[in-house]
Formats: sequence, structure tokens, C-alpha cells
Amino acid sequence: MLRYISCTASRLDRATSIICILLCCFTRKRSWKDLGQDSERFKTVSNHCEPDETNEHPSHEHPSEEQSSSEQYPNELKEISLNLNMLRYLAAGKASVVYSVDEARVYKEFHLRESEQIECQAYGLLAPHPTIAKLIQPWQDGIILERGTTLRELCQSGSNISLSTKLEWLIRAAAGYRHVHDCGIVHCDVGCNNLILTSEGVKLIDFEGCSLNGDSAGSCYEWFSYKPAQPQTSRATDIFAFGCIIYEIVVGKPPYSEYMYMEGAGQIVGQLYARGRFPETNNLPLSVLMQKCWRGEIESMDCIIETLEKEMQDISPQKKRVG
Repeated sequence: MLRYISCTASRLDRATSIICILLCCFTRKRSWKDLGQDSERFKTVSNHCEPDETNEHPSHEHPSEEQSSSEQYPNELKEISLNLNMLRYLAAGKASVVYSVDEARVYKEFHLRESEQIECQAYGLLAPHPTIAKLIQPWQDGIILERGTTLRELCQSGSNISLSTKLEWLIRAAAGYRHVHDCGIVHCDVGCNNLILTSEGVKLIDFEGCSLNGDSAGSCYEWFSYKPAQPQTSRATDIFAFGCIIYEIVVGKPPYSEYMYMEGAGQIVGQLYARGRFPETNNLPLSVLMQKCWRGEIESMDCIIETLEKEMQDISPQKKRVG
């Protein structure tokens, strides 16, 4: 059942997160009694998570050779002992809770096996790729992933971020979503909350609710980044949401943020979008590109990347700053 029909308000998201945390705590308490029960299950998940080297997907990037997970993270978690009760909570979604392992890694614990399988299947299609956060290994009731700082945190930090830096983020993010689409996947939760900045650049995260090869999606776009559409999720809805990413990175806050704490915010904003009423972008950098994403005038991520790269060339001789 699709759960993304206009996620209406932050209070609903908070309630969902609390329920998710409680569910994960319950399942964790039960599974810790005998961790050996999970050994066969993790072998199965490992098979899903390992990319098929014979399955080559089109890519517009030429990544350099990357270190294996074992080289980057010599102390693999299956060889060391961690107290799960001591892991620090970071975030929660509809099917998982994310905890800090250390500065380089997070632990994503699932309470829905189906969501875990979808994320691992997506990684089997997508990874390794320079714009996709690394899946380091399966562990306990979830997976260990590469850690970074979300672009939302960076945009809301109050720092004076140059326009050229913002363009670099957007170009790399667009390249990531192009790779996702090339692999037959619709992300279905495109947003600054699911883009992280690492030492290697911006990377995509969170594939537990994506649509694989046209299957139904289990995720939901944020309340301000979805315009009612048929089909309900597609590359077009990802592109629409990418227009909201551009807006948030340029302005420092999401579209229609004034509705954030209003009852039924998602429904109100969805109706505005359905009537063709989009946020005012006059005098903003990338104004035309945002409006084209929202009005359905962009056919692919290639068009977005081409526009962003041209903008980068236009400003390269000077150092402009926005926000």
C-alpha cells in the first residue's frame, strides 16, 4: 500500500518516528536473547547486498577505483563487540531507525523485513557508485552504512555557502538520481534529508521505500515536495521533488515552509501545486530551472545536469555568495 499520499505534517512524521522507535526496540529486545538465530538471515541479506559484477548499468561518470569496505573499515563489526544500547539515535523513518556507530558509520535498523530487502536489492543494482552512500555490511537487524552530514543540516546551519558550492552539490546529486533512474529505480523520497555530504562529495541515501522496476513504492515524498500525479510515482515525480531540492539549497529552507506547522500542510500545498501555484522564485539563482522542474518541462536528469553545469561555467570567473 502506498504510504506517500501527501505526508501531511511534521507532527504525523514525529508520531510515525516514535512508533518506529518503539517497534525497533521491541524487536531488538527479542532478538538479542540469541544473536545466533540471525546468522542464516544475514547470509541471505549479504547476497542481496553484494552487487552483481556481471550486471553493468549505464553510467555517465567514471569513478576511480574505490577501496573495499574491509580496507576502509578494518574493524568489521562482526569481529568486534558493540553495546547496541549505547548507540546514539540519529533519525527514524517509517520502517527503520538510524543510529550513530562512529564518525564514519551509521547503523540502520529495520522493523519491516520487506523494507530491508528492498534497500538491499536497490544496492545490488546501484552500488558501487561514487554518488551512492556505501553499504558497508549487514549486521543484526539491519545494515551498516557510510555516514555523512545531510544537506538539510548544512543549509539550515546559517553558514554562508557559496553559489559555486551549492551548484557542485546539485550537480553531483543530479548525477546520483540519473544513475538511480538509469538502473530502473524511482527513489520516491527525493530531498535534502536524503542527501549527505561526505569527504568524497554528495551522496544519496535511503532506498528502503523506492520503486524497483516499476513496482509499487513504499516510501513517501515530503509534504512540500509532491504534486498529485498519475502514476503516483515516476521519474517525473522525482524530478518535481528535485526542483524542491534546488529551492531548499538556494534559499536555505523548503518550499512553502510557512505552512510547516499548519494542520493539513501537505494537503494545502498539494492543492496549490495541482493548481499550478508554485513558490515565488523571481530574482533567485536557478529560478527558471526550479519552475521547469515543477511544471513538468524537464524530461530527465540529464537536462538538469546540463543546465547546472552551464550555470557553473557562467559564474566560475567570480565568487558569488547567496543565503
